[in-house]
Amino acid sequence: MEQYGWTLTEVRKQPYVKLLEILNEENKEETEEKQSEQKVITGTDLRKLFGS
Repeated sequence: MEQYGWTLTEVRKQPYVKLLEILNEENKEETEEKQSEQKVITGTDLRKLFGS
């Protein structure tokens, strides 16, 4: 919000607080999805993958 010249106090006074909460929740979900996509494959999973 600093980019737009708003302080946190000014933002909280606006009716947009609920919208900001929703956007933050969506951002957290996207981060969790990215982390789950980058799973490290080890042990027996590697054997299954390469057929050894």
